[in-house]
Amino acid sequence: MSDRNIPRVALVTSNGWGLGHLSREIAIALAIGDRAEVTMFTFSRGFPLAAHFGLEGEFCPSHTSLWIPAERWDRYVERRFEIFISEVTPDVVLFDGVAPYLGVINALRRHPSISAGWLRRGMWLSGTNDSQLAKSGAFDFVIEPGDIAAAADQGPTAALESIRVPPVSLLEVVPTLRRVDAAAALGLDPERPTLLFALGSGQPGDAADARAAALLQASRHRDWQVGVVTSPLVEPGTDEIGATEGIHIVGVYPLVRYLSAFDAAIGAAGYNSVHELIPSRIPTLLVPKSASRTDDQIVRASLLAEHGLALMARDDRVDEVARQVERLLGDARADLTQRLDVMRDDELMGGATEVANILTSSPPRGFRETGADDWRQPGFKGFLKRAIPPRGVEVVQRILGRAPPRPPGGTVSLDPKDGITHLLVSEDPADVARSVHQPVEHMLAGASSSYRRARRNLISEFYDLVG
Repeated sequence: MSDRNIPRVALVTSNGWGLGHLSREIAIALAIGDRAEVTMFTFSRGFPLAAHFGLEGEFCPSHTSLWIPAERWDRYVERRFEIFISEVTPDVVLFDGVAPYLGVINALRRHPSISAGWLRRGMWLSGTNDSQLAKSGAFDFVIEPGDIAAAADQGPTAALESIRVPPVSLLEVVPTLRRVDAAAALGLDPERPTLLFALGSGQPGDAADARAAALLQASRHRDWQVGVVTSPLVEPGTDEIGATEGIHIVGVYPLVRYLSAFDAAIGAAGYNSVHELIPSRIPTLLVPKSASRTDDQIVRASLLAEHGLALMARDDRVDEVARQVERLLGDARADLTQRLDVMRDDELMGGATEVANILTSSPPRGFRETGADDWRQPGFKGFLKRAIPPRGVEVVQRILGRAPPRPPGGTVSLDPKDGITHLLVSEDPADVARSVHQPVEHMLAGASSSYRRARRNLISEFYDLVG
């Protein structure tokens, strides 16, 4: 972090249930290359995957963490991000997520010299997270990564002003292995037809019945071998589908490197899945998550099916899932391949490079609100948070049966009698995985003494170390 002849870029990602936000920003970081100093600030436990690409940064516990009291999490994030900004001194910050965190926004308000952007994908469901769109005013610019199904987007983001770029995907920046090498790396036989099974892995919103029906139907085709993908975020042994005859558990990242090993795929219709499988010209059955809260997977999958670019079956229609699996492994595959082969690459990818160009040239400057006052959450929910003290919020949540499983009070009490023996303070990205079972304060590697001192003070303020 010493060469001021090149810009400094901070990439911020929300946690999400999967790796979509993190993967897009890894793609952008790889597209930037040595044109800028890139540092990540992420709420995703997948940060070690970014570190494997040589990316520097730090992990911050998300709002789903048990370690920071709910009523103090925004303030904790604000302090964490303020310390990070002071150390990294970025010229531009790019946030990728559905809900920009108030702590990040409030820290940015005190740094008007930083150009702040929001990487916000389209295809939003109407009426679910619309209030988040009011936070656009906290940014100088909004970038919308392209979507193959954008023509069907009727959601709340469709008419909003943004910088539109082609789809953003790791496929653009990560070389794909030859089939024989990819198969060997995954323990597959390159001479046999191979199905990629990427239909969820125990994450919220996954439809277990649809997943089981699809896998059962696929297993009846004895000539096919099946590679079942498990998310790197799912702990070993927690996925309900184990290795059986003809089924290989594939736990690799990034999967795009190995896609040449597969002749067909079954996957959800999320942004990243679609924009990896379709550009790879893999005949695919898309099974959109009907429980998706923001991403309109049903509309995305429906448009691709309408144009003959994929098959589709809703996850709440199990019989249809089984029928479409049979079509995929039968006579539909040749037609899908023919239609996919005529698509142009510039329709399917290129966004990572364009975003990299924006961040490293002259990032747009808008009219975002800056100053010392907090950016307040809009709407009735925001009013309640402002009007009711934290303890009152907790009481209301308990009355409604929605109290978060977090310890009350102003600090986190770490007591050996509760099974938590210590707070782990570490620079090692590998230790981030331990944050599921114990509090982890991850530090930016090689940081200054002032950064370390500020982080120690923050730990003293938010953690009560007992015993």
